[in-house]
Amino acid sequence: LGSGVASLSRGDIEDADAKLTRAQAFLPHDSVFRVRTEVAIARMQEVLSDTSGDAETVRARFQDVLGSAVALGKGATDYDQTNYQNWVTLGRVYEVIVPLRIEGAYENAKAAYERARSLNPKSPAMHLVLARLDAAHGDLDAARGHLEEAIEMKGNYTEAIFALAQLEAQEGNVQEAIAQTEKVSLIAPNDMGVFFQLGFLRYTARDYVGAARALERTVFLNPVYANAKYFLGLSYAKLERTDDAIAQFGDI
Repeated sequence: LGSGVASLSRGDIEDADAKLTRAQAFLPHDSVFRVRTEVAIARMQEVLSDTSGDAETVRARFQDVLGSAVALGKGATDYDQTNYQNWVTLGRVYEVIVPLRIEGAYENAKAAYERARSLNPKSPAMHLVLARLDAAHGDLDAARGHLEEAIEMKGNYTEAIFALAQLEAQEGNVQEAIAQTEKVSLIAPNDMGVFFQLGFLRYTARDYVGAARALERTVFLNPVYANAKYFLGLSYAKLERTDDAIAQFGDI
């Protein structure tokens, strides 16, 4: 099992699938079903990104992998219906296809996540997964409600605060998005993704001094982050720091 998980983390889907299939023969446990479901989800995403085959072939491959993912997810819940993680895994299978507008995908994902929440009602993570599902479904008000509830349960819940910031940005509420992202930056001072988001939002709001400050932190945390260097260069240019801007573009 551990070797299969390691292969999956490296992105070696074939090796992971082979090892986990063997593991399941010796250990038909819900933990193996869950990891095999993650492998099937990775396969689904791989098929969706494949532009080399004709549409009919890709569709057939996707339906086959989707069927396998659903079967594995249900295998986990059948093994133990009281383990909330099994229901989260099954929900993830359906969530992946929600943007494709496949009939029943949202409803099935919602039902699985709600079952998980009923089994683990004190976890703010349950509200986060429901928020992401509702956002994928286009119901931003419902997503916001879940995120606010998650943050109420855990005031320093970085992922939920960041997700709320992204939601605000998506709706054009840039200043509120900046405020939410600033909260995250205080909680997670070494998260380059947070500082890049903060720098980008400040640049969008024409706060070039603030943008440069946040993006400088991003580049400090990751000196080869090309997107951060690009917007840092643009920020320097707006501040008439031409030599500094040229240096960033030169690095890129």
